[in-house]
This record gives sequence, structure tokens and C-alpha cells, in this order.
Amino acid sequence: MQPKWLDESQKKTYRNLVIWWNGIFFGILFGAGYGAIIHYYILHLYPQAESSLEKGVLFGMIQGFISGSIGGYFQKLHKQKIETYVPLTKFSLKKYWQEIIKNISSIITIMSVIGIGISIFFGCLAIMPTIFQYKLTEAVTIGLIWGPFFGIVTLVSWSINASFVRESNTNETAKPNQGIRDLFNLALKIIIISAVSIYIVYAIILIIIDKLNLIMLILGLGFAVITGLVTSIAHSTGRSYRFHYALRLVLVIDDCIPIDYVRFLEYARELTLIKRIGGGYQFYHQEFKEYFQSIPINETEEEIS
Repeated sequence: MQPKWLDESQKKTYRNLVIWWNGIFFGILFGAGYGAIIHYYILHLYPQAESSLEKGVLFGMIQGFISGSIGGYFQKLHKQKIETYVPLTKFSLKKYWQEIIKNISSIITIMSVIGIGISIFFGCLAIMPTIFQYKLTEAVTIGLIWGPFFGIVTLVSWSINASFVRESNTNETAKPNQGIRDLFNLALKIIIISAVSIYIVYAIILIIIDKLNLIMLILGLGFAVITGLVTSIAHSTGRSYRFHYALRLVLVIDDCIPIDYVRFLEYARELTLIKRIGGGYQFYHQEFKEYFQSIPINETEEEIS
């Protein structure tokens, strides 16, 4: 099943799931993690500050909601195409770093990094004193940390969106959903590469501003790991993972497939309607696919009832 086979109402639901639900949900989820770490930053830098974990988490969720909504809006504005899904199963570390360097030099400009840094800086100045009753000096300090840090993080994150070698798995012994498992393994590699890269940048910034100590390194490790997760989700592997399950959710909601999809496909294979090729399935004959595609969903539901 490919997203481009969906009808118009299903495509609309699919796009909304991919764009809005992912943007807002993950924005709030990871924003809460960032906010909690900010709380401990403030306590470390300003021991007398009247900060609380609830304030930090809420602040992060608000920032995450705003960022996720803006990201979703711009994705919708550009009308993301629904294309055929092609699994990416091969990983080359050398090619990967070459792509990162190429993206840094050709795609990401220094103006975008500065713009994002300034936006986060002024966002901290506006939100923290007004809503959370932080002192202006605390808001300025967090803004100065968040601004340059997230500007560089954005540069690293966008540049890490390198491509893998496309390779179809024709191994007959491969298990169903093998492509999704491969994507998950690749996502773990993205998390490690991103977290290490960001942590190195963070440590260099601490050395420059003369704030290098154990607590700042521990807090930075939390930032790096969470940002690595965000990068993995934004990466082509994470996007493919989200697209796959968004598609399955749309089909389950419309009663087009059962929840246990693999068991259903195995049953169809036993009836010799489809055959298994590696971790995927394919109709024995093109006529089968064309016939099932030509049946309207409403007509199928009436026949079943």
C-alpha cells in the first residue's frame, strides 16, 4: 500500500497526521524535556532564582508548541507531495559525512542560523519574564545560551539530513516489516552521530564562555541526547517511520486494514493472493492489484455487511 493510492479524504487525513500531529505532538513532547533542563540551568546559574520544574516544563511545552505549529504551517504551505515510499536500508558513514559537509556549504546559510538564534533569544525575553515571572537577567542569560546553541544545532540538524543508498531487500528469508526495523536501526545511528556532534559543539561553546564544569556538561548531555532524538525524527529515516505508521493509522481508522496488519497479509499469502518478497508483499498478478484498486471502499463495506 502506498499513500498515493488513498482517496482525497484519506490523503487529507494523512497529510494532517504527518504535518500537524507530528509537528505539534513532538514539539510539545521534546519541548517539555528542553524546558526541564532549562529549569536546572537557571538553578545552577542563579541559585537564588525562584524557578520550579513545573515552570520550566511549561515554558518548554509552549516553545515546543509554537515551533511545532510553525513547522507544520510551513510544511502545509508548501503542500508536501505524497510520493511512493522507498525504504533506505544501506548506510555509509563516509558518504554520510560527505553529505553533511556538502549540505553545510551549499544548503544552509549563515543568515538562517543567525535568524533562528535571534528568534529564540527574543522568544525567551518575551515569554519568560511576562508569563513565568523570571527576572530579566535570567531571561537574557537563557536567551544568550539558547540563541547561539540552537542556531548551531539547527545547522547541524538540517545538514545531517543526508541520504542513504537505496537498496531493495530481495532476501526471501527476511521477516515482515524488515524495512521498518532497518529504519529503526538507522535512526539509532542518526541519534548517536547527532548527539556526539552537538555535544562537541556545546563543549566548545562552554570553553569559549568560560562556563565549563561538571554540572554544565551533564545538562549539555541531556540537551545533546534530546536534540539527537529530534534530529532523528526530522531525518529522512524518522520521516519514513512516521509516514509508514500514519498511513497505517489512516487505513485502520477507515476499516481498510486490521490492526494486526502482518497477520492479515500472511493470511492473504496463504490464500495465494500475494507473495512475500523479502520483508514486503506483492500481488502474484498485476490484474489482482488493479481489481482491488478498482473496488470503491463503500461498495466493499456493503458486500461485507
